[in-house]
Amino acid sequence: MGIYLSIGYALVGAIYLVMVKPYVQLYGPVRMTTYTFVLGFLALYPSIGVIWNIWVNPFDLFDRTHIEYMSIITLGVLNTCIAFILWLWGLSKIPDVARGNYLCFLKPVIALGLAFFILEDEITINQLISIFTITGFVILEIFYSPISNFLKLKRNSSI
Repeated sequence: MGIYLSIGYALVGAIYLVMVKPYVQLYGPVRMTTYTFVLGFLALYPSIGVIWNIWVNPFDLFDRTHIEYMSIITLGVLNTCIAFILWLWGLSKIPDVARGNYLCFLKPVIALGLAFFILEDEITINQLISIFTITGFVILEIFYSPISNFLKLKRNSSI
């Protein structure tokens, strides 16, 4: 079931990237991502409550133990706030936001590397193949235009 949900996420995310591209060009990546998160919250909060019957009360955060609420705040600040500020700042500096979003595919590669060095997890052959494949295609996408232009020049100069 998790694989199907992940494929669904990838499909919906791809549709979103295609449909939002003209608006990102018109209004900018920071504004459009902010709208996406606000509208996503307005849809996600009631959906979680209705589907799983889990109604999160943000006001009971400090009713938890010190380590629990500090962990939640740390995750919120590091993962959501700082990470997305860096992400949005980076997207605002990239000429083609759709191509820039491919860098997001490096998250599992980085997470696997951190798990190896920090948690001393073992890396399997399948994971190594995935690391090289993902990283290779991201690098190819980043340098596609220069490589394509170089190959066109080589082809034209040999004619």
